Amino acid sequence: MDAEYHRQGGIIEFWRAVELFSPQQVPKVDKFDTLSPVEKVTPRDLLPWEHGHRLRISPRRAGYERQHIVYFGVYRIDDVWSAVDEILAPGEENYDPRPSGECALAALVVDKYGCVVSGSEVLSGLAWAAGRTCNPGPGSASWLHGLDDAQKLLTELLDDEQHINPRCGCRLPLDTERLSAIRRRIAALVGVNGMIDCAEIRVRSVEVKQSDGVDGTDFLNSFIAADLGMVAGRVAAGDIGTGLAHYLTEDAVLDTARRVDVSAVPAASFVACRPEAIPPGRWPGKPEHPLALGQQFAVNTIMDELHSNAGIFAVNGPPGTGKSTLLRDLVAAVVVERADRLAHLASPADAFTATPHRWKAGEYTRVVQRWTDAFHGFEIVVASSNNGAVENISFEMPAADAIHSDRFDTDYFADIATALLNDTGKDSKAWGLTAARLGRKSYRTGFTNTLWFDEKSSGKKATRRGLQSILKEFESAGPTRSWHDAVAEYRRARDAVAAMIDERQHGYERYRERAHRDSELRAVLDQVEAHTEALRSAAGIEVVQRGTVDRLQQGRATVENELAAHNEQRVAWWRMSRGAREERRLWQSHHTRLTDALAVWEEKYADAFAAHQHTMQKLVDLRGTHDQLAQRSDAVRYRRNELDCTLDELRQRWGGAMPGPEWADDPDRELAAPWSDMALNEARSRLFVAALALHKEFLAQVPKQMRQSMHGAMDVVAGNAPHDLDPAAVADAWRTLFFVVPLVSTTFASFDRVFRGLGREALGWLLIDEAGQATPQNPVGAIWRSRRTVVVGDPLQLEPVVTLPFRAQQAVRGAFGVDERWLPGRSSTQSIADRLTRWGTTLRGDDEPIWVGAPLRVHRRCAEPMFSVVNTIAYGGTMIHGGNPQPDGDLPPSQWYDVTGTSNGHFVQAEHDRLVELLEDLVSREHPMDDVIVLSPFRDVARRLAGLRSRYDGITAGTVHTAQGREAKVVVLVLGGDPAREGAKRWASSKPNLVNVAVSRAKQRLYVIGDRAAWSRHPRFDVLARELDRHAEWSR
Repeated sequence: MDAEYHRQGGIIEFWRAVELFSPQQVPKVDKFDTLSPVEKVTPRDLLPWEHGHRLRISPRRAGYERQHIVYFGVYRIDDVWSAVDEILAPGEENYDPRPSGECALAALVVDKYGCVVSGSEVLSGLAWAAGRTCNPGPGSASWLHGLDDAQKLLTELLDDEQHINPRCGCRLPLDTERLSAIRRRIAALVGVNGMIDCAEIRVRSVEVKQSDGVDGTDFLNSFIAADLGMVAGRVAAGDIGTGLAHYLTEDAVLDTARRVDVSAVPAASFVACRPEAIPPGRWPGKPEHPLALGQQFAVNTIMDELHSNAGIFAVNGPPGTGKSTLLRDLVAAVVVERADRLAHLASPADAFTATPHRWKAGEYTRVVQRWTDAFHGFEIVVASSNNGAVENISFEMPAADAIHSDRFDTDYFADIATALLNDTGKDSKAWGLTAARLGRKSYRTGFTNTLWFDEKSSGKKATRRGLQSILKEFESAGPTRSWHDAVAEYRRARDAVAAMIDERQHGYERYRERAHRDSELRAVLDQVEAHTEALRSAAGIEVVQRGTVDRLQQGRATVENELAAHNEQRVAWWRMSRGAREERRLWQSHHTRLTDALAVWEEKYADAFAAHQHTMQKLVDLRGTHDQLAQRSDAVRYRRNELDCTLDELRQRWGGAMPGPEWADDPDRELAAPWSDMALNEARSRLFVAALALHKEFLAQVPKQMRQSMHGAMDVVAGNAPHDLDPAAVADAWRTLFFVVPLVSTTFASFDRVFRGLGREALGWLLIDEAGQATPQNPVGAIWRSRRTVVVGDPLQLEPVVTLPFRAQQAVRGAFGVDERWLPGRSSTQSIADRLTRWGTTLRGDDEPIWVGAPLRVHRRCAEPMFSVVNTIAYGGTMIHGGNPQPDGDLPPSQWYDVTGTSNGHFVQAEHDRLVELLEDLVSREHPMDDVIVLSPFRDVARRLAGLRSRYDGITAGTVHTAQGREAKVVVLVLGGDPAREGAKRWASSKPNLVNVAVSRAKQRLYVIGDRAAWSRHPRFDVLARELDRHAEWSR
């Protein structure tokens, strides 16, 4: 087992090395930036914190101050690659583009006076790794070990370089001379003197809340490299967990024979969607809108396979197929499961063990209850490498329009949830505190402040109560009803759902029996037919055999008669003459012949008679079996007719939710899961609402314990708890928060800082969104901390952005001795998880088929022609439209505006001019600009498009990569493209991903602007041109 831990740890160490070589970029010099000016340090200029500098004065915003990020030794990233290229892969021609941009050897934060903020210093992992690549080199076992030691040396270096004011003993502000000296020593520390040009120092000035400081301190390195190093060490020691061990499974040991293609085997979905497998809780959406078959299959199978077990499950979610809807139902299922456990408590206090956790927070003591094992594993975290994806989920779930409020009138801390939405810039009302955006420190601080504290007017009067005040009020007022009554109310809702599910399960069993009876009847009728034919054949044989017996019987009788007559002619024994003796001899000879002949006839007759008797018995047996089969077929028909009557009655009650007899062959079966009728959907949704009410009642029953525990949780969430806090205390603090707020979101970049102190499998559920866009190493720390992982995404949308050139990835991989499967340039989180999932389907790939996880196939976002474009280029026509595919509104129809012109790089001015004409036309039609997205495949075009934001308020403009997770009624794709660089078009069309994402953002209209002849001869774009032409003809 040690060898396996070593292999798994080696993969993570390889990924860490890739991350060390993948730095963040430092900002360019821009001293006139109004938000965060950046200046180059020179001997003749004042530093931003020095008297006389324009930034020395305090910011205008009350409660804010300036801090400054100092970047020591700015260097070009591609210079590092030039320096280490020959060491990593000597003698090979390199056609990979090198990463662009700039980084720095180290960075730190100084306060408004120019004094170093303790603990803010960070060393560049890339610069350090470059120095280590030269010495001791990749061949050394310690090649990329020791970054933490180097970081400590940086801290010591800074302590040594900071001068002390002898009068007060405090540190003096840094000046230009000190900055230069620090830079020189850092260059020597990382070993890059003479390797790269790194003489420049820059300072970025930012305004921060006085209570917060700069948000985060690692301004140079990968956000996940340190966490990968920590997890690699734990894994090598055997502390890995089921989910991460599964994630790191080698392809060679996967049992692919167990895979079930649910698209090819509809019975797999039908069985998985049986009523008893449907979770009791449902998100309170419209009851008349059940989940699609693929969504319900995924929810049911996830809960079945992961409810009591650790592991990973992958869902293939093409654009517009309802991934968020699926995740909402998962949340509802988990919350109801926890409510079930609450309902088993004789007293709410039984949820806790006897001895709580305690720690000091300044002069206060925090007291956090220890939750019993029954309440472990309900924590739900949504994570992604895409900021927009996690924010969408955490903003959408609490919003009032996320539920069918006309039918489900509920309030789960709606005022607090609304305030949290407003904090994020969303001017909308919330229905419930079901999700929260965490992540970066400023988000966490804002969340804790809004959740915990009252919102007060200028007169200091609370205009909105925070959770702290609500719990204190519960303490003073006491519960309004007994726990027994609260549980009884919940159980009524639970029992109602259970009864309805039992009834539908009975219907499912009758449906399955009806199908079985059909199969049984076909088998019986086949047997009847076979026995009828056997009877016909046996009867014919019997006629022939009877004739043979009669013929043989007559022949035997003839010989018997002849023998009797011959016996009468026997010569008397007493005659002794010579003639008599001759007569006697002749008589005896003839007698022998007759006797022998009779024996032959007797044998033939006996054989024929026995054969005939056997056939007669066979006829009797066949007639008996035939009669039994006829009776059996009549009984099966009768039972089938009974079942038909029962099923017809159920169809009248449950409508389309009751599957038809040809369900498996109906292509529309994907549109809705069977058995999810309106009545059941409504009852399940009401159960989720009742579950939230029971959670809220629990707070009223044990308000002091929950207030104290939540106070500790607020410290943990905000990052203010002691760093050496017992992991069990951290876990219970988080369990308290998740009890109140079922789901939180964060990016992978912030995951280790948000959940600092949590150990292996401390979180219950990890839901990874847009997993196709995440590198395979992105979720490692999150998976390690989670018991169950659900991976949702699509390998045919945008692929991960990996800045390390592929050739360099191969070189680093070789140094660590890991398989090519783990190369970030060839895999994503989604593709790694897809191969592990038993239930899935096969998509057509350019080179070979692609196995993906449980597929979602009902698309509801895009009208035509966008739907047909993405369905053709990416999904082989396997998606079906779940609504009306025809576009609505009076905007010009989707079309390709054929524009040619000279280019500046990939930017074509004529295309930009046509774009402006189009946008002006949309403005004249009063189409809102916040419902328009303008995209381009190329960055230099996108940079020019960004200028549109100042002219058209609310418009979104950028590269296709910036648009994943977004949607709008109108999307404009500005192609650009340097006519002299045909390779750029080949790159954009080499895979379906880019066109798939660009087109699938558009809900109602897609306008393409560019050189039609030049682009439409490339794959994907030929389909785009053809479908737009077909749509234009239809529109006319």
